[in-house]
Amino acid sequence: PASGGGTCPNGICDAGEDATSCPQDCPAATFAVSGAVTGPDGAPAYPNVAIELTDATGATLTANTGQDGAYSFPSVAPGTYTITPQVDTGKFTVTPTSATVTVTDQPLAQDFVLQPVAQDQTTLFGTVTSSFLGYPAGVKGAHVVVNGPAGPFETTTQDQTGDWRIESIPNGTYSITISAPYHQDLVLENQDLTGGERRIDLPAGGLQPLPLQSPSWDSNANGTLDLGDVLFWLQGLSGWMPATTPAPGGTNTIKGTVTSSALGYEAGIKDAEITIRSDTGLIQLATTTADQSGTWQVNGLADGSYTVNITATGHQPYHVADLQVQGGEVAVELPAGGLTPATAGSHPWDANSNHRLDLEDIVQALRRLAHL
Repeated sequence: PASGGGTCPNGICDAGEDATSCPQDCPAATFAVSGAVTGPDGAPAYPNVAIELTDATGATLTANTGQDGAYSFPSVAPGTYTITPQVDTGKFTVTPTSATVTVTDQPLAQDFVLQPVAQDQTTLFGTVTSSFLGYPAGVKGAHVVVNGPAGPFETTTQDQTGDWRIESIPNGTYSITISAPYHQDLVLENQDLTGGERRIDLPAGGLQPLPLQSPSWDSNANGTLDLGDVLFWLQGLSGWMPATTPAPGGTNTIKGTVTSSALGYEAGIKDAEITIRSDTGLIQLATTTADQSGTWQVNGLADGSYTVNITATGHQPYHVADLQVQGGEVAVELPAGGLTPATAGSHPWDANSNHRLDLEDIVQALRRLAHL
């Protein structure tokens, strides 16, 4: 016995005793309220569903279901409560939507069943990428168009992540076209949209660049086939290789950063090739390639005048003539936006349109130069 007139067996008040009969120094009895959230057939279990337990005063406790779909409120005082699962009603129906229970003198169980809602609309999303610059990168300004029984639905990537999203597309069979400047269009036919959300994945490497127009045989990067190009490539075709060692004793440096705006924003071009030649452009002195940031540097050059050729896949070459180097470092600055992307097609000096420089191209070029 304890003060207050009641009994206190096992350290708690007897079930049903009110405050006048229950000793003041004994805690009130509590009981567990538990259950599970499952699908119609008992599986799958739904984890991370918030379950709210609300008493008559409006006070609320919250518990989340575990990986097995079970929830529990381990210490609930006797009384009447409402149990409500919090679900996205646009995606699920729940039975019952809520349950009113009365806790008396024993644990109580209340289960709920979730049923996915059949959706008549689909959300598409994805990321437009390209390896145009020598490494995977998002494409800003790529255009996505979804055509089918409704639409078209379209959007444009807004930043360099290349992310896009189109919501509320009525279900059906659609084609999806993804396009971007300097890239081949990607068309995905017969895409069945059946509701919910669906990610559209691109092939490895992302969008494919357009075929090159201006290949690397424009040795002095002036946009025309001239005698300098003919002599340079005749040397190559004959098997004679120019010197590749910088002039001895030099302490000067030529450096720079190769960039492009082909993806909708300026970014470095990995593996862009930089060739340093003599002032005539015929004798090769050094070559290097840019890192992922597009930066490059050639050291050990003697004082003098140089030509610098910069080439990168999918871009028109860039040429700097008569670059004076003396007593230190010289930076090669590209125009705003970096290298100019190439466009599709075959260059006019590719006489037989086989996308490589061969003897037939040389012969035709010499005939033009001789006005034959």
